[in-house]
Amino acid sequence: MVANSRKATQKYILFDVMEGALEDSGYFSTNAAVVTQRDLYYSARELYYVHSNFPEVEARLAKMYEKKGKTKQGGPAAIDYDYFSKVLTEWEEAHGKLDRLIRDVRGHLYEPHSGKTIEIGTLSVREYEFPEYVFDKLLYIEKEGEMAKVREARIAERYDMAILTGKGFPTEAIRKLLSMASETRDYQIFCFHDADDAGYDIARTLREETRRMPGYRVDVVDLGLTYGDAEAMGLQGEPYTRQKRLSEALVPLLTPRELEIMTGTKVGRNTYHSYRYEINTLKPVSVRMNYIERKLRESGVRPKVVPPDDYLQENLAERRDDDIEAEISMAIDRIIDRDSIVSHLTEQFRGLYGIEDARGWIEEGFRDDPQRSWESIAATRIEAIGYKLRDYIEDAVREAIVSRQTREA
Repeated sequence: MVANSRKATQKYILFDVMEGALEDSGYFSTNAAVVTQRDLYYSARELYYVHSNFPEVEARLAKMYEKKGKTKQGGPAAIDYDYFSKVLTEWEEAHGKLDRLIRDVRGHLYEPHSGKTIEIGTLSVREYEFPEYVFDKLLYIEKEGEMAKVREARIAERYDMAILTGKGFPTEAIRKLLSMASETRDYQIFCFHDADDAGYDIARTLREETRRMPGYRVDVVDLGLTYGDAEAMGLQGEPYTRQKRLSEALVPLLTPRELEIMTGTKVGRNTYHSYRYEINTLKPVSVRMNYIERKLRESGVRPKVVPPDDYLQENLAERRDDDIEAEISMAIDRIIDRDSIVSHLTEQFRGLYGIEDARGWIEEGFRDDPQRSWESIAATRIEAIGYKLRDYIEDAVREAIVSRQTREA
């Protein structure tokens, strides 16, 4: 790290220490260790504070805060995780994507019918496989708290649609999942969001490429909440202060009325008083769920999933044969009094397993492999004994069945 001859900045220092932070965090390790973005943040922060330009940056920012009569938690030059994440995005644009870096979990996926819920992060998306013919639609909702309400309303099951919730803007992991769903599965993708600049921008971000994900594009049906729907329904919105200009990419997508409300009144440099309608203004919850379903129907949501005939016949043939086998097995159990035979022979073979010596062979197992648990060692030992006794047990079962059938005859 070499001192900068020009005026140094927080961003400059972070750029300068990033390679060292990657090394320090273990990102380049050959043992494929998992390194998270937060691990990288802590490594970068340590190097940031000992950088030769840090005293200069700290002194300059201290004067600025003093002049404004303000203070900053952690000191005038402190960097928080959000700021680091923004700088990291710019660093990756300049130096290439860190594909092995594990990003934070900021969303959940709920699968209909199975009830399975998955945390959406870098690793989980990388390993996720869409189930065959369970759902063919995805609904993204910008608020995690809506998951329980949508599940309770059974919308996922009614439309064979997975529910994906996040914390505002979708993460790269969420967008990669949507890209997989769109490109490899041709799923319909829907979005439900607040009626404000952030909400509209969330819908746009789901569809279009961004600095973080150039080349990304997915067809997304925007269900709203829109300003037009909110006004038509007479919802109670609220004023809010926006501390930035509207996104340049968003403005061309707005109607004149949406642009008027969203822009609001400028009251300072990059400060605007505007008006918004959050999805929570659709109340009670039943009104919100009815709105989602109405917008789904208006948007041409597909019918429920029915697999192609070849898959359907193969799947049903397997289920049919499994059912016949189960019925036959239950009939055999009833005819030969299976429970009685099992009880009698279990008593006969118990002593051959030698579980009274378990402590000895568990400790031996620890010596062979200290990473194993006692349960794993015990299970392997018992399975091995059962394998050795298999032929003897089969002969004993055969003899018991023949003996009982002979007596009954």
